[in-house]
Amino acid sequence: MFAVNIPRRSLFLANVGRVPSKMTLPTLLLYNPVMTNLTDKTAWKALEAYYARLPSVDSPRALLGCKAVAGLSVDYTYNHLTDKSLQLFAKLVDACDLSHAICQLFAGKIVNNSEQRAAWHTLLRDKAKQPRAVNACFAKMRHWASVAPQQGFTDIIHIGIGGSYLGPVLLYDVFSTQFNRKISCHFIANQNTDTLESLLRGLNPNSTLVIVVSKSFTTFEILASASQVIDWLTEALPHGWRQQLVAVTANKRGALELGVLPGNIFPLWDWIGGRFSVWSAVSLSVVLSFGWQPFESFLEGAYQVDQHYRQQKFVDNVPILLACLAVLYRHFFNAQTQAIVPYHEALTHLPAYLQQLHMESLGKQVTAQGQPVTYPTGAVIWGGVAPGSEHSFFQLLLQGNLCVPIDFIAVRNDEACYLNCRAHASILMKGYQGRLVLPHQRIAGNQPSILISMEELTPENLGSLLALYEHKVFTQAIIWNINPFDQWGVQVGKQLKKLFINSI
Repeated sequence: MFAVNIPRRSLFLANVGRVPSKMTLPTLLLYNPVMTNLTDKTAWKALEAYYARLPSVDSPRALLGCKAVAGLSVDYTYNHLTDKSLQLFAKLVDACDLSHAICQLFAGKIVNNSEQRAAWHTLLRDKAKQPRAVNACFAKMRHWASVAPQQGFTDIIHIGIGGSYLGPVLLYDVFSTQFNRKISCHFIANQNTDTLESLLRGLNPNSTLVIVVSKSFTTFEILASASQVIDWLTEALPHGWRQQLVAVTANKRGALELGVLPGNIFPLWDWIGGRFSVWSAVSLSVVLSFGWQPFESFLEGAYQVDQHYRQQKFVDNVPILLACLAVLYRHFFNAQTQAIVPYHEALTHLPAYLQQLHMESLGKQVTAQGQPVTYPTGAVIWGGVAPGSEHSFFQLLLQGNLCVPIDFIAVRNDEACYLNCRAHASILMKGYQGRLVLPHQRIAGNQPSILISMEELTPENLGSLLALYEHKVFTQAIIWNINPFDQWGVQVGKQLKKLFINSI
């Protein structure tokens, strides 16, 4: 353990700056070496032939209407999914053995084959099956939530990046709309010393808790920011700073070396990926800010979607239908991007959260067996909050010549925004044209969208929404036969970045 009087910046540079003399690359471990290529499947060829014959304009649409799941209503009306293509997708899903893959996922089997790990984030939402370690972690979170305000803490500095940041900041914004904050939380997600110094000038170190969130505890940006904050703490509290430093990590040794007390370490496990970790102690800062109950409701909403995904048949299974639409537009409409447009200010961070979920999971160039992918996979996810975004990128959606599927997310008790959202979904599909409409006024239409709505934005409904997208992404990965639970591009990129910096 490092001595208190060693300069923190020196410690950081001494440990993070090291790069192995020989960079190690992943070894692909195959769990299913025999798999028919997607484009060779009979069901896929039938879909290709069907959409090759189907006119892209004014094509008939399936009468799916709205489907309900765990407080959410999902409206499929404005889409190019016909009754026939729905039947063909059902056959494709069966050909990809999705039901078996779902069983493997929920049973905690190895579904992340390149790292030989489970991806068992759903276990965190299932109170009946949680192992002792998870129960102990959640009990500790509940206890800290009850005592932290009484100990005089007024502020939390949450240091994380990627999945260690995007989920908690989204929860914090949403919970703030319904609950009073017991402690204010400030999120640091980038290595920017000026921004951090500005934040620290406005905080009292005596009443500030610092939470460092990193599964590996080796991420350069996180440790750089943590080092700067620890310098600030030790200057004000030379003998008590360690009591106010907390870590959420799978690397206990790394946390101890940074100076975190053993009792201030909250665990993560190798079966929780970063972009699936919002259900864990990664959200500790949110629990301390609002108490345990909102977070428990958040978990319950996700659990309800889990059960829906496991039990519902194809035609009523909302995540599977969403995945089929995503595959449909990616392949047969050449849609290279998808927009996420929430109509609620508290969902400002939702597009970025879903961007990571989709693009880290589905941005793959090889199959689960390590063979080159010969067809498109993940799309570029982007978006922004409306109605503000109506005055920026909606012009392209309405009159551009790209196919951009859109997910609208609306809250029905905000009637004005909800009706605004529905109006745009209708205009985008139906268009605006006619004999008296001038060329520059015409809207071609046929722009597909899905409208996901809820009565109000509660923690439970937010949990349902995020779990819905998790299972959609997993279904897409199974159809495309790729691994949605690793991110070797990011990991190898980190190593290459260190090599480059070290060579200067």
